[in-house]
Amino acid sequence: MISQDLRHAFRAMWATPGFAAVAILSLALGIGANTAVFSLWNNVLHASLPAVEDPEGLVMLSDPAASGLWRGRWNYSTDGPRAWLTYSEFEQLRDQVPSFSEVMATQSNLNTWSVRVDQGVLEETTGRLVSGTFFQVLGVRPALGRLFTPAEDNDAHPYAVISHAYWHRRFGGRPDVIGKPLTIRSTAVTIIGVAPQGFVGETSGQSPDLWLPLQLQPRLLPGSSWLQATPPEKTMWLRVFARLKPGVTEARAEAQANAVFQAGLESFYGDIRSERRAEFLDQRLRIYPGARGASATLEQFSSSVTVLLASIGTLLLMACANLANLFLARGAARQGEIAVRAALGATGGRLIRQLATEGLALAVVGGVAAIGVASLLHGVLVRMLQAADSDFFVSFSFDLPVAIFGVAATLAAALVVVSIPAVQLTRADTRTRLLGAGRGVVRSMRESRSSRWLVTLQLALSLPLLVAAGLLVQTMVDLQRPNLGFRAERLLLTQVSLGELTEDGARRDRVMRALHASIER
Repeated sequence: MISQDLRHAFRAMWATPGFAAVAILSLALGIGANTAVFSLWNNVLHASLPAVEDPEGLVMLSDPAASGLWRGRWNYSTDGPRAWLTYSEFEQLRDQVPSFSEVMATQSNLNTWSVRVDQGVLEETTGRLVSGTFFQVLGVRPALGRLFTPAEDNDAHPYAVISHAYWHRRFGGRPDVIGKPLTIRSTAVTIIGVAPQGFVGETSGQSPDLWLPLQLQPRLLPGSSWLQATPPEKTMWLRVFARLKPGVTEARAEAQANAVFQAGLESFYGDIRSERRAEFLDQRLRIYPGARGASATLEQFSSSVTVLLASIGTLLLMACANLANLFLARGAARQGEIAVRAALGATGGRLIRQLATEGLALAVVGGVAAIGVASLLHGVLVRMLQAADSDFFVSFSFDLPVAIFGVAATLAAALVVVSIPAVQLTRADTRTRLLGAGRGVVRSMRESRSSRWLVTLQLALSLPLLVAAGLLVQTMVDLQRPNLGFRAERLLLTQVSLGELTEDGARRDRVMRALHASIER
């Protein structure tokens, strides 16, 4: 019986290609847009770290939303928990807190380096400095070669682990990549391993090309060493993750971590005799859930992406209401067919099932087409967000949550599209339908009311969206043509990367003076 309904549904689609094309395109755009935004919303704001073993067992001892560094005598914000930690504080927590089975640290910033591969031309890559326990704490196994071990924290081994995506993009997935040399800021490092597919590290929304040991910081980020601190100045720049031992609560671990942290502060500021010493010691740690990792974009984009998801959902509802109206109009033209079926013994439930199958078939075809639309729109959205954060990156993956959402959106759209027309078209009196079929199309008062109700719903939903779209366009125009308070017609803004010259202060100054003189001419 179901197979007969499906064959009839596809014959009806073939018989009215214009109607089918409009319905499929509307559903593909509506479902695809919703799936793309949901994928972004889920991956950035709610999904656990990909390719990480037991992400729910991770905790953070630094602020997940903070990135950067702070150099000074105390925390940059004394009215809250510490945003970042120093290298010595990481070592104390790693070695002295009994509640933690493993502890690792990562640089909070994502670096952009000019890298030379095999003495070739300079290429721009992204990377992060991490502790030797980084991959061990995250439970990651190499796709090729080996990963860092705790030995990397004892010496500045010039090693690098590259991402699976960078391995394929730059080296074509060749197995001979192990042992290849890379040159970063005149420092030669050797590739020792490839991370597994899908692994992007500890920060949601970022995808580094390579990871290097923290001990290389003075050579890769020259200027001063961030690994050593001389009282009263310290450099806070690390995110710290840990795994709790079985049976240990977060509250107990936080208390033990703060005891070790406070003892470290007492030792560090012990020789300082200042009226501000009490303020220096007024710092604390807070434990955060680490399953979703760190995300500097979480607070920045959470409200925008949530509002966008609600807006796109409203747009899909409008499309469904429009299609329901089209189904009503199309059904009015088929009232003779429906009346004949009813006269031959078809029950109301049987007719509703046939009409529902036709709507579901259209929705399924539209849902399949929505996968391509979702992938395309996801890329557009990511590029838009990259305008605010150039390091932001999330790939579109049709994983289980996204697949469930796509299927649910397809079924919900089918239900909304066919429910009202199916019920309205099968509740009319058979004799009236047969008489009306001979004279032409006759619409009942109930059908007319349903159509008017759907049009009213569309107007009610479209007006707020239209106003919001107008405000968005006005905002974009204002951002493109801001009032700077001065004439900017002939002004040029440029950024100069000095690369390896930053290590040679005298040479850097000579280059800058020559550059200024050249511009002035």
